[in-house]
Amino acid sequence: MVKTILVEYEGLRKQLNSMLPLVELGIVYDLIYGNIAHKQELYERLSVLNINLIPNCVIIFGIDNFTVKTKNMNEIRKQIFRKNIYETMLTVIKKQKGSLLVPIGRQFISLIHVPMLNMEKQYNYLLNMVERVSKNVMHSTGAILTAGIGRCYDDPRYLAFSYQEAQYAKRNNVIHNDSAKINHFDDISPIPEEHQYSFVSKRELADHVRNGDRSRTQYTMSKMLDTIFEKEDITFENIKIKAFEIITIMCQAAAEGGVSQKALSGISLALLDELEQMTEADELRYWLELEGTKVAEKVKLACETRSSDIVKKAVSYIEQNYNKNITLEEVSRIVHLSPYYFSRIFKKSKGCSFIDFLTLIRIQNAKRLLQNTQLSINYIAKQVGYSDGNYFSQVFKKREGVQPTQYRRYAPE
Repeated sequence: MVKTILVEYEGLRKQLNSMLPLVELGIVYDLIYGNIAHKQELYERLSVLNINLIPNCVIIFGIDNFTVKTKNMNEIRKQIFRKNIYETMLTVIKKQKGSLLVPIGRQFISLIHVPMLNMEKQYNYLLNMVERVSKNVMHSTGAILTAGIGRCYDDPRYLAFSYQEAQYAKRNNVIHNDSAKINHFDDISPIPEEHQYSFVSKRELADHVRNGDRSRTQYTMSKMLDTIFEKEDITFENIKIKAFEIITIMCQAAAEGGVSQKALSGISLALLDELEQMTEADELRYWLELEGTKVAEKVKLACETRSSDIVKKAVSYIEQNYNKNITLEEVSRIVHLSPYYFSRIFKKSKGCSFIDFLTLIRIQNAKRLLQNTQLSINYIAKQVGYSDGNYFSQVFKKREGVQPTQYRRYAPE
């Protein structure tokens, strides 16, 4: 028996280990595209990888001399060469707690946990780590890496911004040595103005999308696009970079607004594919404003559907448990919402507060018992959720205008 259990356990362990690269790839993909809405979800997914520190920065690596090094290799040997580079990078990166590394396309994307030091120390920490990775790769394989480093963000849900910054930095490498071409986003001097939106504008756009507000989404996006397009020397490539950032903001906000992860993955991929095919700036602007309002509309519909389902579930729970000492906090936990947010959507749907609705259900059931039984007032009070008969009588009179005993006396048969 014990042997059988051990064999089954070993089989499950091997199966899980074989899945870990896919789990890691999925986490990285969802973080850099802004598809993770809740920190708790991220904690749970990272725990599968035995990671308990949250990444807060993105680094993108490429192989600068890949074509030269693989000139006389067949495809299999090229892939082995890439695999050797990847494994060498892992020896350094995996020593950093809370860090991930995955190959995506021709690049390697790393999500790093950087201690929350001051900005200068964070900057040096990242450069030193990338240099160690690059030297190890150069020594082991002869490959020269290029690297773009994004900024650190306290909230991991904003790693999509760090990813976009790392992409831009990688295209503008300024630190060259024998083993690498490295650039941090803050090394781009001066940083082009088209990369300096106000953080307030980003937050406004996210808030409006999250709330499903089409008109305000369009207005805020127009202001952001005006900031981009009024720059005379801006290149179309930089316009597309900013469009990517806006799409990332919208998709993350849509996830927070209630659009399902499955639907959101399809939306984000479709938007990025369409963006890649854009060739004209004016066409891109019109398309982006239109898609922004569509995303906001999807959030609105998702919120309405989700709110309706949540309220139905809450009402059902109240109707089945009104005779117990249930609270707003308890019902909020049942529907997986904060008490504040649950109160808002409940009142919007039912036209009254949670406590008013609970009282209504209790009084309706008390009236039924008063009409159809000769049970005592104290007993009826307990049957409908009140431990104190006097308090029950006060609540009853406040709602019905008469005491429970009077109601029983004059209630219709």
